[in-house]
Amino acid sequence: MRKKSLILIVILGIGLFLKILPSLQVHPTSTTAPDSSLYSVTYVVDGDTVKIMKGDHEETLRFLGINTPEVDGGYRRGECFGPEASAETKKLLTGKNVRIQTDSTQSERDKYNRLLVYVFLEDGTNINEQLIKTGFAREYTYAGSYQYQKEFRLAQDEARANGRGLWNKRNCPN
Repeated sequence: MRKKSLILIVILGIGLFLKILPSLQVHPTSTTAPDSSLYSVTYVVDGDTVKIMKGDHEETLRFLGINTPEVDGGYRRGECFGPEASAETKKLLTGKNVRIQTDSTQSERDKYNRLLVYVFLEDGTNINEQLIKTGFAREYTYAGSYQYQKEFRLAQDEARANGRGLWNKRNCPN
């Protein structure tokens, strides 16, 4: 009888462990926090790329976790809502000081040597997320899970459901 009880307890324990296992799985997370330094935005390249002064040199930043539609340019064909996304980023960041945050789960730089970051206004507004919320950007996963992925996907779902920006059929019919 005692042996049967022990077997039952072990079986129940294994079942309980298997039930909670998904919540115990480790997902990569960033261990970095926003840099406390403020950097002045010197130029807005397009909707998801800006330049800042970092020390005595200009640094090009590419926003992590988002992608904005392209504007017509030398090597890229323009996409629907590209000019609007670029204009929104200019409105939000021209003449502003920002904080930046890298993500240890992602590469530090892309193939164009741009620093991959989240960009924050002085008041703490996450510009990457703001662009998604307002429909000027899509959530973009490049190299697996990243720190703000859940928030960015929720913001995109809300923007799409409410027909904001590029999700509005009048703005982008296709």
